[in-house]
Amino acid sequence: IMTDNDGRTDVIRNNKTLEVYEEMSLRNNDKVVINSNSNLILKLDSDKFIYLSSNTEIDLISSEKDSSKTVIKLIKGKVITEIKEKLNPNV
Repeated sequence: IMTDNDGRTDVIRNNKTLEVYEEMSLRNNDKVVINSNSNLILKLDSDKFIYLSSNTEIDLISSEKDSSKTVIKLIKGKVITEIKEKLNPNV
């Protein structure tokens, strides 16, 4: 879920470009493009965040091992993750 967008960020979904909005949900096979002078925060869970800086692109891809999980592939740019609670080793 997009929680904070400063500047212009686009989602390319099914060959269509969509401008992101607050609380927008992402889907598998979306490409997220953060343009110049822009930043974006993705909220993955109540305690897990991804910070994307300007000129960053990511692809969201279904995991090959478990289709219910999504892989975030960094195409270019910078990403910072924040995990506030310790991860469960059994997940």
